[in-house]
Amino acid sequence: MKPSVYLPSPNSHLFQEYSRQANIVIVGANGSGKTRFGVSIENQNQNGQGIPVHRITAQKDLSIPQSVAPANTSASESSLFTNKGSRFQSQDPITSMVYDYGNVLQLLFSKTADRNSSFIEAYASSTGRPDVPKAPIDTLLEIWDDVLPDQKITIKEGKVTVKVNGADHPGSSMSDGQRVTFYLIAQCLIAPENSVIIADEPELHLHKALVNRLWNAIEKNCPNKLFIYITHDLDFAVSRQNTYKIWVKSYKHDTNYDWMEIPESVGLPEELLMEVLGSKKNVLFVEGEKNSIDVAVYQAVYENYLVIPRSSCHKVIEATKAIRDVNEINHIQAFGIVDSDYRTEEEKTALLGHGVHTIEVAEIENLLCTEGVLILVASCLHLDPTTAIEAATDLIINSLSDEVDNQIATKTEREVKFRLNVYEKQNNTREGVIGGLEATVQSIDVNTIYDENEALYQGIIASRDLAKALKYYNRKKLAERLSPVLKLARKEYPDMVMRLLTSDKQKEVVAALVPYLPTLPD
Repeated sequence: MKPSVYLPSPNSHLFQEYSRQANIVIVGANGSGKTRFGVSIENQNQNGQGIPVHRITAQKDLSIPQSVAPANTSASESSLFTNKGSRFQSQDPITSMVYDYGNVLQLLFSKTADRNSSFIEAYASSTGRPDVPKAPIDTLLEIWDDVLPDQKITIKEGKVTVKVNGADHPGSSMSDGQRVTFYLIAQCLIAPENSVIIADEPELHLHKALVNRLWNAIEKNCPNKLFIYITHDLDFAVSRQNTYKIWVKSYKHDTNYDWMEIPESVGLPEELLMEVLGSKKNVLFVEGEKNSIDVAVYQAVYENYLVIPRSSCHKVIEATKAIRDVNEINHIQAFGIVDSDYRTEEEKTALLGHGVHTIEVAEIENLLCTEGVLILVASCLHLDPTTAIEAATDLIINSLSDEVDNQIATKTEREVKFRLNVYEKQNNTREGVIGGLEATVQSIDVNTIYDENEALYQGIIASRDLAKALKYYNRKKLAERLSPVLKLARKEYPDMVMRLLTSDKQKEVVAALVPYLPTLPD
């Protein structure tokens, strides 16, 4: 059975008992006080509750001694678990470097010596052949072989050796990843039974493919120990299944923390929720993927926001609603931005009620075709801006004219679907269900909707209005078609705008885009 642990009560100088049979993961933004939170748990349980707590710090020296002299086990345990100050370079337990690899090895060898001595006594007094009990070293080697099967080590006579190209080398020849793997396994195995182990940055120096396997194996071999992980790695946090997850928001001083348990039913993937909670910024959900135009544009324009791509407009809407609906995290403002597409003003207003804004062009790529961006690119290419705008307008209007029937029909279809979505039954009877549908269908005048959309698109074509064309013309990769207009190679135009967005022209590009984008609170 796992031990209880005492956690600081939120926004209080008091502590509260945590006695669930589950490990704990602590996340939070940089500077929120996660490490201090761990130190306060360690101090409270060591000094006030009598529960053995061992904290494995992030700041640790991984130098392996050439050899370790044997020592009395109780003395080794005291230097590692009781006289904690001796492990630190300074007296600050939060930022100080820890030098305890020698202590860990010494206790590891001492426990093996104790096992050997006990077994010899048992063997001498037994008439049979007693089984050899495992020492921590035996379990360590089993875990090592499971996690790093191709990297053999030997532990004997106070030394650690590693096989490199078929030859034995001292443990000091191991890589950082090997040394920290050995260190973490040993620390957890030699910690007292029914103790609390606080691992600060448990993923440090470890390859992504290794870290989960390692900690899964350690937990399996320490079933009666409670693990508290303090991590920046959201993938690792999510990988810890059946854990109690804590979000540390901030701290006032070392015994007063603002924290909460992360809600389980937010309606979002856990890794996404972790990313939101791991940032101090407000959140902006956008369409596209990590390397998409959407993300590049919105990160440049909304610098004070954590921009998170959600691939589709539906996922943007879902994520924005989910975060805004969680009362416990309402101090983080969440917004969404989606393309205008074929949305009606009524639909845009409905989305805005959920914090989801729409841009003033049909597709994100259309932003790159706006007049201000064209002028900037033409100037950089030493072309006449007026000529460039006229040529771009001709191309876009002619393209719209070629497929105007499709645009009219699709916009009409989209509006009909939106209006059908507001269907409600009139009452809880068969007649009420049928009546509600009939009333909804009767309220949709498809001919009128089609006529209005036809007038809209034909008016854009007749007036050759570039801004309106970009607002209502839904056509993927429209910006790529402008490459020849600006004397660029095929498909090069969007890439050039993206390069300008990360150059000394960034402010000028952003200024050209801002008129078509929503204004969000700072």
